[in-house]
Amino acid sequence: NDDKMSNFFTSFGGVIVAISLYYFYEQLKEMKSVNLPDLNISSATFNVTEEIGNLYNKKILKFRQVLDNKISDINSYFQLHNTGLGTCNNISIKWKYNVDEIKKILNVEYENFPIFISESQHLSFLEPNGKVQIEIPEFYFYCCAPQFNFNETNHRELAKKIAKGEDLQPKLNVEINYYDIKNELIIKNFKVEVQAVNNTIRTRFKPI
Repeated sequence: NDDKMSNFFTSFGGVIVAISLYYFYEQLKEMKSVNLPDLNISSATFNVTEEIGNLYNKKILKFRQVLDNKISDINSYFQLHNTGLGTCNNISIKWKYNVDEIKKILNVEYENFPIFISESQHLSFLEPNGKVQIEIPEFYFYCCAPQFNFNETNHRELAKKIAKGEDLQPKLNVEINYYDIKNELIIKNFKVEVQAVNNTIRTRFKPI
């Protein structure tokens, strides 16, 4: 009987230890998640206009931010938010698209047309609940915005492409790399949904 009681308490003690370790592990995970940063990009709306340039009769393509349904004088931008509770450091933002597809629709009739480079941006840090403006991928939008803008002259042609399931513009994704306070790398990828109608571009970011 003494042996049975001893085995019972030994087994019972092992269960208690296992349960304690489990809850301790869950608490560690919760404490870690509480301090994690979380970067996201908010939706944005741009207005695109063609204006008369100064050189060789070329036009200027202007992108302006739409704020509260009004066209502002501010150049277009996206806004990066840290919706987490920890500071993120060494932030790298890289826009990703197929350059060969872009070159097929390249139109250099505009003055000050951006020369393609690897479109990326770097930020040192962003605190919890912080937000900062980031640049739009100019080369992508300069190429795609005029070509795939729904208007009175091309809406039938573009509607046919949509009916066939064709993408109106080359796909645009963005990858964000950053580090938490423990210097652990976090990678997030987003698909950018782009809709251009009557010189207004609406964008939305979906995690992938």
